[in-house]
Amino acid sequence: MAGEKECMASLDFEFEKAAFRGFYEQNAELLESAKDSYSALVNALVVNPGTIAVSKIEGRVKDKEECIRKFARKYQPGLEERNVPYEIRAYITDLIGLRTVCLYEDEIDRVAEILRSHFEVIEVTDKVSAMEETEGSFGYKGLHMDLRLNAARSALPDQFNSVMKDNLPLVKRYKLAFEAKDSTNKLNPFTVIRHCLYLSDKGTFSKALTKLARESFEAWLKTNEPAN
Repeated sequence: MAGEKECMASLDFEFEKAAFRGFYEQNAELLESAKDSYSALVNALVVNPGTIAVSKIEGRVKDKEECIRKFARKYQPGLEERNVPYEIRAYITDLIGLRTVCLYEDEIDRVAEILRSHFEVIEVTDKVSAMEETEGSFGYKGLHMDLRLNAARSALPDQFNSVMKDNLPLVKRYKLAFEAKDSTNKLNPFTVIRHCLYLSDKGTFSKALTKLARESFEAWLKTNEPAN
């Protein structure tokens, strides 16, 4: 990219820490946008069909200092012992994380099956089996999956950006009108994304909004949507 300084891998941990912090800060908005797009995708795949009882889906971008600590703990000693130059960001596979909370334990496998059909699985940590095999242990049962988009989904970021670019201006107008009626009732960023997805394809994303939200949005659109 023009104007962007290319960084080379090294064995200088202080330099690599500074480089990673620079990368993280430069891409902070992009990472948040990617987190929201993946959250919306998983919500559409897992929640919208209405066959799995999900308590919530939440996402986070891993804190940059936590990333550095993870790298220093898991990878730095071995790399430096073998004299292998590194860039920290290449070893942080969970920079963006999503959590799907199921109401019932037997639905964990169903969620995993859905995700496997849309993502490439890099690594799996099965905390369900670990808990069952440890007598008298306490904690939560979960399945940790390191994922990346499969070939069929690899164009998602570009598609998401296009959807947001085309529909966000109108949804922002609706947001202002909606919140003007009741200042205590706000549309959070994730809800704004749901409205953009719905506006882009009302058939596919009909369940992205509740019935009440759809009716409110459609009533507003009747008098505010630009003519084609």
